[in-house]
Amino acid sequence: MARISALYIYPVKSLAGFSVVSATLGATGLRWRDKVADRQWLLANSAGRFITQRQLPQLAQIKTELTDSALVLHHAEQASISIPYDYDQSQARQVTVWRDEVKGYDEGDSVAQWLEQACGKSDIRLIRFGDDSERAVSTKHLWQHEASQVAFADGYPILVSNTASLEQFNRYLREQQLTALSMTRFRANVVVTDWQPWQENNTAELTEQHNRYQLGLRKPCERCPMITTDQQTGERPEQGLPLKALAEFDSLGDGSGAYFGQNAIIVRGDGELIEVGDELRVD
Repeated sequence: MARISALYIYPVKSLAGFSVVSATLGATGLRWRDKVADRQWLLANSAGRFITQRQLPQLAQIKTELTDSALVLHHAEQASISIPYDYDQSQARQVTVWRDEVKGYDEGDSVAQWLEQACGKSDIRLIRFGDDSERAVSTKHLWQHEASQVAFADGYPILVSNTASLEQFNRYLREQQLTALSMTRFRANVVVTDWQPWQENNTAELTEQHNRYQLGLRKPCERCPMITTDQQTGERPEQGLPLKALAEFDSLGDGSGAYFGQNAIIVRGDGELIEVGDELRVD
């Protein structure tokens, strides 16, 4: 059996996340104490276009914390700011995430000014995925009769990665005289060990050994320049070389590009607890 070795939640898309020992499986992915969903917030400009580390790698330096009542943002060069979970429902606005138009809620001018100061850039708003927000996962790679929801993640509610795959890729990087990468570069939610390298690319389902939940692995995750960003410093020490090396490594074996990890949906188990140490059947 495979085993979960780490779980990560990223409350704000492209800001720093944190590891947890357990989470609740919710409609849009992992949930912290059943209060906050993964990627429940994102950054957008005044036109509603989403902003990520692709444009601003320094976003990695903004740390996130969740308390019983608020999202807290931290930056080394300024005082922290708290955003209460209660929000102003009069501040609804549309934001664009890739091809999707999504209803969200603007968190106001104070946090916008805080983010602009932290990033050294203007026109940055914090947008919440609200209780009435909806965004369906594209059915292109889902099985017949499947449906799933996602908040502000790129396209799927859960990203699964394999420690053995990273170990093999890191050996390749060292052979190319490049620096080995941390798993944090890939910003996965569920990190699995006791798998063979790249076994995730030939796996359809991961089922908790007592059948409490099942994850469906539906699409390989194509990688972008974000994996070149050091998630501790917000810098890109080797520019685009890690991404180029991943494409050359060709983990899918078909020359189609740079892939690492699998996009997943929750097939069953909504509301169940997922924990580090859970053993998973591989189908």
